Amino acid sequence: FFFFFFFQAEDGIRDVERSRGLGDVYKRQDPANLGLEPIFKSWQLLIPEKLRAKKSFMNKVNHLFEHYVEPVIYYLRKHLKETVVTTDINLFVSMLKVMDTFLAPFFDEEKKLTPEELEEVEKEYEHIFLFSLIWSLCCTTTLEGRARLNLYLKELIQKDKADFPEDGTIYDYRYTFAKKQWEHWLDGVPPLDVDSRVEYADVVVPTIDSIRMKHIIKELVCGNRPVAEETAQSISQVINNKPVLTPGPTGTGKTINVTELLSKGMDKCYQWFGITFSAQTSENQTQDALDTKLEKRRAKLYGPQIGNKFVVFVDDLNMPKKEEYGTQPPLELLRQYMDCLLYTSDAADDSLRVDLGGRRIIKKKKKKK
Repeated sequence: FFFFFFFQAEDGIRDVERSRGLGDVYKRQDPANLGLEPIFKSWQLLIPEKLRAKKSFMNKVNHLFEHYVEPVIYYLRKHLKETVVTTDINLFVSMLKVMDTFLAPFFDEEKKLTPEELEEVEKEYEHIFLFSLIWSLCCTTTLEGRARLNLYLKELIQKDKADFPEDGTIYDYRYTFAKKQWEHWLDGVPPLDVDSRVEYADVVVPTIDSIRMKHIIKELVCGNRPVAEETAQSISQVINNKPVLTPGPTGTGKTINVTELLSKGMDKCYQWFGITFSAQTSENQTQDALDTKLEKRRAKLYGPQIGNKFVVFVDDLNMPKKEEYGTQPPLELLRQYMDCLLYTSDAADDSLRVDLGGRRIIKKKKKKK
């Protein structure tokens, strides 16, 4: 048996000598001190065994991680500023989630990969990696920082002799897996056709920023795959179910672009509704807003219509007033749901199960006095 004891003095300084006196091994376990290696190794375990057995593929995976990830993060922390402060682990996990939108079909444990598919993944992995790197580690800095990071990453790409367009910036291109090529974000965008009956204030003109934003959100949420004819069980297997946060200054079109995507750009099997937070929003109001949108399927089971998925859009996420110790209960409720796939609460009725299309919310039965 192994026991780990952790001691921390009231002033925040760890007392190493005291822990040694008790005969245990003092080990600092702060996530920031662990680095990215444990997460990277854990993610590698998700790679199918046939792919892991290919030394050429695993060598490429390790090489790209060493050549790009840590140097880019170091450059970001040393020379650039972020619009919203992030942590290294958060950026790296975001990168892996973007990669999963490409690799999820190949990482399915129940699917047996053919030799042709194995070769395809190995061949295209570098492109997938670069796209994911750009839209995770390289996109949180300011406009000035993007210009500098563009030059730095292009130097790394040239040193590695990777396949990437030379014209423009790294932010001008997306990788299309179906076509196996890099494309400019504006390629294939249809001409804007404005209905004469639409009010001037309601006209939304697509820009390269809005196109990128909608594309990445859609890939993270549903994977850009048509699923209208699928059953409820198969729907949970083809969508990506990645939570998305879109920070930015006021007046940059976040709300209108997300709303337009959810209203017009999603498949019919997706139901969505919005919640707008304010300084007075409580955790009970948040839970009620979620519960009132659900339909009763059968006794003690609630959720969206059968075969559909719910997408919840929370606007002004930072607005709830902080409590004495800095917590924001509505945000804690949402985080608990995303982390644990459930939340508990006291209710007057019996215990209920709420299925949001693959995820359940459990209401705790209130004890009778």
